[in-house]
Amino acid sequence: MKKLVYLIVLMLILVLVLTGCTLLSNVGQVPVNEQNGISDIAKSPVSPKNYSDVTIGNWESGNFSDVWDLTQCELTLSYTIDMSNIDIAGSAITEVGLREVGAPNLDPDYEGGFLLSKYTSAVSGNIANLNDYHVLMTHGWLSEYYDMEGIFPGVPMSQTVPWMYINYAFWFDRDGVDPTQETFWNYKDGLTYNTGGVYNVVIQYKALNDTEGVMYATINGEQQGFYTQGYNSTEAPEMTPVGRTFTGDMTQMQVFYGRGGGDGTVTISDIIVNGCLFWDECTVDLIAGQNEVAGMVTVDDDGDNLLITYETIGDWQMTETHLYVGKTDPKLLTSAPGQFPYSEPPDTPTSHTFTIPIADIDSYSLLKGKKWVADGDPGIGLGDQIYIAAHAEVIRPIIDCYETVWQIGDVDEDKLVIPYDEFNYPTLVTGTQDFYMDTTPTIEFPWISRYDKNYAPIINIYFNAEMLLGGRFLFSWSPGSSGTETIEVSLDGTKFGEVTSSGTSTEGWWNNQERFIDSFDVPIIEAGEHVLTINVTAGNGLAWDWLRLEEQCLQSETAWAEGDLIRPEKNWAMYFEYPCD
Repeated sequence: MKKLVYLIVLMLILVLVLTGCTLLSNVGQVPVNEQNGISDIAKSPVSPKNYSDVTIGNWESGNFSDVWDLTQCELTLSYTIDMSNIDIAGSAITEVGLREVGAPNLDPDYEGGFLLSKYTSAVSGNIANLNDYHVLMTHGWLSEYYDMEGIFPGVPMSQTVPWMYINYAFWFDRDGVDPTQETFWNYKDGLTYNTGGVYNVVIQYKALNDTEGVMYATINGEQQGFYTQGYNSTEAPEMTPVGRTFTGDMTQMQVFYGRGGGDGTVTISDIIVNGCLFWDECTVDLIAGQNEVAGMVTVDDDGDNLLITYETIGDWQMTETHLYVGKTDPKLLTSAPGQFPYSEPPDTPTSHTFTIPIADIDSYSLLKGKKWVADGDPGIGLGDQIYIAAHAEVIRPIIDCYETVWQIGDVDEDKLVIPYDEFNYPTLVTGTQDFYMDTTPTIEFPWISRYDKNYAPIINIYFNAEMLLGGRFLFSWSPGSSGTETIEVSLDGTKFGEVTSSGTSTEGWWNNQERFIDSFDVPIIEAGEHVLTINVTAGNGLAWDWLRLEEQCLQSETAWAEGDLIRPEKNWAMYFEYPCD
């Protein structure tokens, strides 16, 4: 009878309240999923996350680190809350839900939305009791109302305070009810009574815009609702389901939990979230030779594409880049970068960006256990995880180390003892001279260049080479005993060095003259045919001793973006998941 008297009082209150508060009709209301341009297509991974159980005592709270973006897709938070070990009823509240990054873990103060679960009364006995109360809130004790109705995400209604109406799935009884109450529609064994203080909760969230969202809750599978025409023991409430709006940065939500007093403990278990993780830019190290940081790999998205940028640091440079982006765990494939679906030459030696359309991200299988094959199911859907393996071939110079690419002439002593022992002495050739490293014999190289007489003033040396880090060009020569000589050196038409030196008067001829050894840095040379041009632009004669092109010694390594090993039993190739932890 206690329960029936309570219901009669609530019905009287309902009549009074309804005279001054008319609920909004669904007619003409715009469904939430058609408002404000929020897309129903997820552009970021829809990932189920299972969190560890938590047990909290008086005034304890916490949160999980993942950041969720409600503007990309709807989110569902499910968990089981065991309130049976709270010692003192009354103000024993527990909050579980979403709150904006940086907001408190207990009462996020209008920066999120959560379910407040309260152990209200310890009264027991086989008659309906109001032991536990569950209500959606945005503040710990203020603004207790619902303002959405209809199938999630619903349509707006006037603010409705739950305790002012005969409601359903807000109050729960921990033990039994009397035989008459057992026949009522709203009394369901193990769901709304005989709960033992343990409840299975599901909260649905959806963004209305960047700063507003809507949430609905079910407790033990039961939707919350209001009787608007008075209590009916044989039917469901007329207004079912109902929910409420909340505020905060919809792109920056985290799952939190917290409780007030009441002593004892509350356990929250089986915590599962299905939603879109926030795609923030993340950076991982690019590791060369297993143990040295050669740069970094940064992953970002612009809403439609993944932007994956390689950048080296220090003296490291890239010669090749290979990339895997897919929905299949690389551990199920191979670690051969040659099989990766994306391979591009670097934009520059120190930086490269891949632009991967999110709609094209596919899963992969192995054909005959070796060859990668796309499965033909592109796009990111429910439960998909993005895996990334970023590989590069990198090099850097070895200090004070050079290797000879080619050399013309022998290295003599400090003086030009016998300048004609290898070149075309005493022949004098006029005009431009072409020398081919592969075919022209050394004996045909001009022993003298003389600008004023047009003796070999220009010498073109043709060669085939690749110098990934550049190098240097050295030459030994003598300006003789008179005159000032100027030499310009260019590669493929681009000048990279010039020197001017004067001869010194001494006894004898060329063999007694001072020898100069000059050196110029040479830029990077791509693989192929090239020409090094020596142009004598002033002077009355110089003699050549030897000429040498050297490339910078280099350290060559393979490099991987840091993460988990793909095939630890074979090599150190690595991958990571995106969004990054």
